[in-house]
Amino acid sequence: MGGVSGQYFKQFGLTVAAAVFISLMVARLITPVLAAYALRSDEMPAHAQDGPLMTHYLSLLRWCVANRWKTMAFGAAFFALSLGALAIIPKAFVPPEDFASSELDIELPPGGILDDTSRVAAAATAVLRSQPEVTNVVEFVGGETVRSAPQRSTSAWCRVLSAP
Repeated sequence: MGGVSGQYFKQFGLTVAAAVFISLMVARLITPVLAAYALRSDEMPAHAQDGPLMTHYLSLLRWCVANRWKTMAFGAAFFALSLGALAIIPKAFVPPEDFASSELDIELPPGGILDDTSRVAAAATAVLRSQPEVTNVVEFVGGETVRSAPQRSTSAWCRVLSAP
């Protein structure tokens, strides 16, 4: 895999390979020794009756052992469906994001009045709405809704949504 995602996955793959190898060494060398020391007791503790989850699991396990070919067919069908789903699922490291929106900030010279700002914002909105790819335009004129400066009558803000 090339590109930026390939650089990340190469390092990640090496890290996972080292972790799996160390885990294998622990499982083969250290765990049996610790188990031999911990399980030295000669008496076995009394085992209570299995719970409902274990009972269901054991009955399912018995059915799978008794019906091996059905179990294998189910596993093969699940694997085939997984491969089919793989063709549908996107495979990008970071999928492209396209929100199809833009923002327009309008600022009039100091000393303007709210009516002038509203007229200019309406003209800009009309130009934006005349474009065929624009689906919606929302405009805010003056007041606290303007992001750049609250309570200023010379500011306006338009959010433009377009078809992706």
